[in-house]
Amino acid sequence: MMQLISSTASGQVELPVELLQLEQTLCDQPQVHNRQKVMQQATKAMEPVDRYVEGYSMLLSDLLIFAAFHHAFKSLQCYGQQFHVNLPATMKWYHLMSQDPSVCYAMSQRDRCLFNQQQQSHVFTKVIIPLCACLSSVKDGTPKKSRKLSHQKCESKLDVVLDKVKHVQFSVMHGEEPPSLVWDKLPLAVDPSEGHLPLDRAQRKRQQIENMVDHVRHLISGSNDVIVDFCAGGGHLGITLAYCFPQCKVILVENKEESLSLARQRVKLLGLTNVTCLQCNLNYFDAKFDIGVALHACGIATDLVLECCVRHKAHFVLSPCCYGSIHNTSQIQYPKRCVLFMSI
Repeated sequence: MMQLISSTASGQVELPVELLQLEQTLCDQPQVHNRQKVMQQATKAMEPVDRYVEGYSMLLSDLLIFAAFHHAFKSLQCYGQQFHVNLPATMKWYHLMSQDPSVCYAMSQRDRCLFNQQQQSHVFTKVIIPLCACLSSVKDGTPKKSRKLSHQKCESKLDVVLDKVKHVQFSVMHGEEPPSLVWDKLPLAVDPSEGHLPLDRAQRKRQQIENMVDHVRHLISGSNDVIVDFCAGGGHLGITLAYCFPQCKVILVENKEESLSLARQRVKLLGLTNVTCLQCNLNYFDAKFDIGVALHACGIATDLVLECCVRHKAHFVLSPCCYGSIHNTSQIQYPKRCVLFMSI
């Protein structure tokens, strides 16, 4: 999106295909695992759902695209009505972003530098929208497969998969020592029940965290190890690791602002100085680290975390979740193992 607007000698302005792709993306429902929960909360609060480029939270992608679009829109502000007519979803997103105080301040400083001189006036009489079949909002009539049918398809092949697993060399490790965490002796802010979880779910979360912490303990090589908690949510696992291993640096990577806000509050209550919170998608994280962890990263996220750890030659302790809803994407293809692929 380096050149958003291309003008012609005939007084016409042509919108690039990339801008129309953004419009289509904002018109489509986002592919996020918590969509139903977000909709229920919005209905209960009787508030509209804010739509961003990659979901319901502002991410780095929104800021990068906004900066480029803002420059083009300010240059052609007198033709704003044509933008509203041809890019209604994009303009709604643009105004939503513009209302954020931090974004508003940053853009005002940017405008002061870029628009301190009078802009050359252009008169465009027509907006041209390129024809692109892939952007058509008309459905092809092919019925979508329901999630229930997808699960049934997985179940029908489960016996074949389990039979193949018997021939693969797996080693099962059982802890020889009892769990090292005694929750009654830990600060309340460490306990998952302080992360707005129901008591029964908090109890299960404690057991899961106990196992994860004990495995991470054996992987720590010394001081200054960097541990990344991917898809950290409210920081249940990452905060516990940071408290138990103060010699390590813990990074919480989470794309939902609400969850990360809860994590920050707990970190502040505990006075932890070895925790960094990053709001971004896990595929944007590219810093060096020593140990990667993920507890119930939904859908394909667990495999993406695994690939990230392998790429950085880092240890990993992962507990997958929602494997009935994994699906092929541009980032990952299933099945992953050749033996399994040949069997199904």
